[in-house]
Amino acid sequence: MVEFEYTRRGELGKEFLFRRVMGKFTVDDEIYMIQYALDHGLIDARIVGMVIDLNSAMMDFDVGEGHRIMEYCGNDPQLARLKFALVVDTAEKIIHPLVGNIDISQIKLRPFSTEEAAIHWLVI
Repeated sequence: MVEFEYTRRGELGKEFLFRRVMGKFTVDDEIYMIQYALDHGLIDARIVGMVIDLNSAMMDFDVGEGHRIMEYCGNDPQLARLKFALVVDTAEKIIHPLVGNIDISQIKLRPFSTEEAAIHWLVI
């Protein structure tokens, strides 16, 4: 079962959400985690993006399924304006978002190997 936690952070005068994901998760779990942020008012006009730390997580879906996440985010105006920075520690976790981003370019998404690099990209 997947566990996750959100924190609101700021740097260089910009605010973003930081989500740490722990455990195995599916596409439906990812969509639920994003919807959770919307339902609980975590994403407002001041939020420029989201850093998603996947270092303690394991993706339980095929690369081809990732398009569902991209479509979900791209079809919601509140989500489509955000940048999504993934902090990953394995090549498998890097390939998923890159392949998905080729198919759906409606959202801004990039993988990073460090939290610092992810945050820097969000706030510049």
